[in-house]
Amino acid sequence: MTSNISKTGYDINTRLVYAFRCIGKGKTAARAFCAVMDLPPLPAKFERFNSSLSTALEKVCSKSMMKAVEGAVSLNDNVRDISVTLDGTWQKRGHSSMNGVITATSLDTGNVIDFECLSKYCFTCKNISSNCENCKKNYEGYSGGMESKDAMKIFQRSVSTRCSLCEISRGWRF
Repeated sequence: MTSNISKTGYDINTRLVYAFRCIGKGKTAARAFCAVMDLPPLPAKFERFNSSLSTALEKVCSKSMMKAVEGAVSLNDNVRDISVTLDGTWQKRGHSSMNGVITATSLDTGNVIDFECLSKYCFTCKNISSNCENCKKNYEGYSGGMESKDAMKIFQRSVSTRCSLCEISRGWRF
């Protein structure tokens, strides 16, 4: 009750949820932590913090990547034809993962300028319903194919929305 209050509730609750999400843990781990530390129980709606955290993180992430693009362009004498490297990673080793991420990193600065996440599964609808409003499933096929699919999405997005990377996408052939 001594924590500052924001529109989403007590700041300490938001920080607790954020901390556990950062280390890859959820409500059960946070509940155990609070019990061991003799802290008050978790907020009743632990998951409701995810939406506000996700929105805030998306804004910060987008601004950071745009700064990284502009930094790379600046180092390249304001020529927008910048060099990037693409690298993919999966939730599990091998090519049997349900989730994958690819990042586009500036070779000049080492900063991430874009990323794309793919998932073969939606935890909300459990892939049963096609009416899932916020379905997270956005990939079908072998996990090994996620990297090339993500690379295509990144370059298509760079042409359509970022415009800072328009020059680079013209030289690629897939």
